Amino acid sequence: MTTLLYFVPAFFELPNQDKVFMDLKKILPCNIQQFYDNRKVFILTLDSATPLYCVFFFNLFTLGQCLIFFTTTLIKLIRQSRNKALAASQRTLKMRRKLVMAIVIQTLCPCILISIPMEYLITSTYLNHYDQSLNRLVMIFFALHGIFATLTMVFIHQPYRETTLGSVYWIFRWTRKARKVDDSKKISSVVVTM
Repeated sequence: MTTLLYFVPAFFELPNQDKVFMDLKKILPCNIQQFYDNRKVFILTLDSATPLYCVFFFNLFTLGQCLIFFTTTLIKLIRQSRNKALAASQRTLKMRRKLVMAIVIQTLCPCILISIPMEYLITSTYLNHYDQSLNRLVMIFFALHGIFATLTMVFIHQPYRETTLGSVYWIFRWTRKARKVDDSKKISSVVVTM
């Protein structure tokens, strides 16, 4: 839901497009008229403050929701483990602790991978600092978010880890068997000379 509402506040103060285009021509060092001659261009704003505030407050809102749900779930699990009426075996308590730690790690790793580049983007926009190499690095971090979350899940949870490593082992074992079959088909000949 918040994804749809991210930049709605910026649409409440849309500038005059002709005036903003002329201002943009003054700001940019190159001649942009040749690129936009026959095209309709929509410029949301020249002021970076409004989109910056939108991103900041919606990220703060999303982070607040995540923290609230995370802490309530954690508190509930801790209370259940201490409740004598819901007494469980030591093995069950140990499994719950492992699950809670796995979920904490699985949640924090991708969040950290997203939050650090997001903080850089907010700071660089606020300070009006542009560094192409850092921007590319940030986009790489964003692109790696999905695979990093998947790898975290695979290596944290034992059943996923065992299945994945078993599949990888099976593939390598299968390719080794294929090589052995190919090697056995080779004919070796020995020439004896006297």
